[in-house]
Amino acid sequence: QRTCGDAGGAGVLRLAIIQLLDKNERVMVSEICDYLPAEQSLVSHHLQNMRTNGILQVEREGRSMYYSLKERGVLRIVECIENCQFES
Repeated sequence: QRTCGDAGGAGVLRLAIIQLLDKNERVMVSEICDYLPAEQSLVSHHLQNMRTNGILQVEREGRSMYYSLKERGVLRIVECIENCQFES
């Protein structure tokens, strides 16, 4: 079983972040850390990675950074890929 904190769990953490953002319009980093079993530095790293790759967008309000999905259908795409059955 992979956890969000191990190297192989990067996809698990990113998927958990996407699932959280799919249920909420926008979320602060601290709220994500409260929801997930991961250190803030690790969560911030993955948020930045997903932002750089066009999955997330960020809004700054004062000192707070709010993350949201750039496209609301991202989770459906991920679920479709997970459920695909490939023929060999």
